Amino acid sequence: MDGGGLAVDHGRLVSAWRREGQVFLAPEGKPEVQVGDGKDVAIAAGKGGVYVAWTNGTAVEVLAPGAAKPIRLAADGAFVNLVTLADGSVLAAWEAGGSIETKRLEPAASH
Repeated sequence: MDGGGLAVDHGRLVSAWRREGQVFLAPEGKPEVQVGDGKDVAIAAGKGGVYVAWTNGTAVEVLAPGAAKPIRLAADGAFVNLVTLADGSVLAAWEAGGSIETKRLEPAASH
C-alpha cells in the first residue's frame, strides 16, 4: 500500500489508496471499489464531487465525478497531486519531462 489520501465530499469522508498495484476508492460507509491500476494516488473533492488521480505505468490517469472509467491526463508523467481551488474546481499537477504540468479538471457530466 502507498500514497492515497482523504477528502470530504458534502460532509462525508472519502478515501483513496493503492494496494498491490490497484487503486481503490471508498466513500464513508460504503465498500471499497477498484477504480484502476497504478500507484502514487491523489484525491480531492471539488464542487462537482471527488477526483482520484494516479500514475499507471508512465501515464497519469484521473477518475472524475460521474465518469464510468478513468481518462488519461498525460501519456508521460509521474507524482500526480490534486488540489481544490477557492472556486471549488480541482487542479491536477504532475511531473513530466523535467517540468511541472497542470490541468484544471471538470466533472465528467459537464463534457
